Amino acid sequence: AEDRIVGIEAMGEEQPIATNATKEGRAQNRRVEFKLVQRETVQGAATTPEASESK
Repeated sequence: AEDRIVGIEAMGEEQPIATNATKEGRAQNRRVEFKLVQRETVQGAATTPEASESK
């Protein structure tokens, strides 16, 4: 399991959202996107009665 809180993914010229042929398009492509995700908690999953009985 990774303990990273922040990850980086560079897309550069591979995934533009606008054309690079115009000044406006290039401005739109200069961007930073954030994706917030909730960390799933697995701690204590084996302490439920069903999981303990299956061992």
